[in-house]
Amino acid sequence: MRAGLALVVLSWLPFAQILIWSAGLTEPRAGQVRAAVWTVQILVGLVGVALAGAESVKTARGLGWRRAPSALWTMFRTGRSPGTEA
Repeated sequence: MRAGLALVVLSWLPFAQILIWSAGLTEPRAGQVRAAVWTVQILVGLVGVALAGAESVKTARGLGWRRAPSALWTMFRTGRSPGTEA
């Protein structure tokens, strides 16, 4: 779950603008680079949502929807599934 959330956060960072600024690119090349970086970022974000979502649904089905939020928070903080020993 942590990996999925990390990928979602990474997909929101402004890598395209940083790359364009650091390379000193201008249009039309800057637009092409921006589109390529955004495409990769969207794919990374979708993979992150799939990873975190799959684990969330599995936990919710196993524990029930009422206990799922606290279990997911525990998983995020500790990195372990609820009910596992340390």
